[in-house]
Amino acid sequence: MANDFYPLWDDKAKLPAPGKVPFLDSVTHSMVHRAIAGEQQFLHESSIAVHDGELVVSFANDPVDENSAEGITRARRSKDFGLTWTAPEMVAPGVDGRECDNHALLHSYNGVLRCYAARWAGGIQSDGKWHPLPSMRAVQFVWEPAKKAWRETGVTIPNFLTMHGPQRLKNGGWIIAGEIGFETPAAAICDDDKFETWKVVPIQAPKVLKFPEPTIIVDEDRLVAIIRNEFVLGPPQTQALVSESLDHGKTWSMAKLANLPMVASKPFGGILSTGQRFLVSNYPEPTSRRGCLTIAVSKPGEKKFSMLRTIRQGIPPVQIPGLCKEPQWSYPYAIEHQGTLYVTYSISKEDCAMSAIPLAALRA
Repeated sequence: MANDFYPLWDDKAKLPAPGKVPFLDSVTHSMVHRAIAGEQQFLHESSIAVHDGELVVSFANDPVDENSAEGITRARRSKDFGLTWTAPEMVAPGVDGRECDNHALLHSYNGVLRCYAARWAGGIQSDGKWHPLPSMRAVQFVWEPAKKAWRETGVTIPNFLTMHGPQRLKNGGWIIAGEIGFETPAAAICDDDKFETWKVVPIQAPKVLKFPEPTIIVDEDRLVAIIRNEFVLGPPQTQALVSESLDHGKTWSMAKLANLPMVASKPFGGILSTGQRFLVSNYPEPTSRRGCLTIAVSKPGEKKFSMLRTIRQGIPPVQIPGLCKEPQWSYPYAIEHQGTLYVTYSISKEDCAMSAIPLAALRA
């Protein structure tokens, strides 16, 4: 492609045609949670962590519709890495049916399991409109094993909607990828291991974006933010946007189009223990807007993706009607553990699934 595109994809490797991405040679799918009619039947925005030998998967739940005032975040746990799951537990309960908790990020560090949930005034307000701002903030919770319950710590990140993290920076700090006001990609940065003080930094991008939902790849010499590309005053764009930081997230380059197709949907990326970059995202598919969930990987030590494989493809039907539901495999999150990449995602915004991918299946 043209030289002015950010080189996410290695041009020496051929990009598959939409709907023709080869499947992974080895992958195991399992269900984390199925929606039950009449009981929190909207589900989206999963996150996954490994803590005390368990997989912990969180997900946003609403009674019927997306981003309702009654929205909460729950989680389930698995000691056998996906064969069986505990009953749903409350993580972030919202506030009195007025403010919802969603987009929760699980983070296990030094024996402590934390969660960062986005909180705002949910649902339609008294004037008949939706006003998530100015109440939006990220709220920190901590798991208390003795009580087997989550506790709100009082730590907040103002005006911040969570997407990916926390991740350790090369300077010893931490970074969370997210956005400000559904329009501006951003990063929240903490300088120490207390996880109490966070500074929000905007990522430079076109002012006409909506729902930028970035993921951040923390490389040795730079941070690479891969951003959902959708215009407020136009159709969804077909290429990812990319911005870089060379100073641990303090400043960012203006986001530019990348040479990798990506449907307008939340991506998730990182670097595997093999030295390979990876990116889970929705690749164009002719029969459904988010009908193909893929993983792109690089060769070890290389910065450009050169292999693309399908994780899930098809049209999973919407079983229970609700606002903003459509057939899809979307909003992935992932963690590597003992030679396997565990990827969670929502199915048609009502179920949560997990795909376990052996790292051997990702050899580019």
